[in-house]
Amino acid sequence: MSKYARKLEKMESGKWFMKSVVLLGSGILCMVLLELLGALGSAVGADFLEAMAETLSGGVFLIYLVGVLALYTVTGT
Repeated sequence: MSKYARKLEKMESGKWFMKSVVLLGSGILCMVLLELLGALGSAVGADFLEAMAETLSGGVFLIYLVGVLALYTVTGT
């Protein structure tokens, strides 16, 4: 079995595609919710909500990047 055939088999057996779609979807959903939180803070005039949304948004993006890196590392791609 070739190196690429083993990687493809590993990806298919580990449901890599579905895991990456779920990770991407949850990351996008979190980013949208945090943007709404920032907009709410802007509309109400609460600066702490805007600052909290910006900080959490950066954290969610970092968690997303680490998760994608872990998925690619596990599959060997």
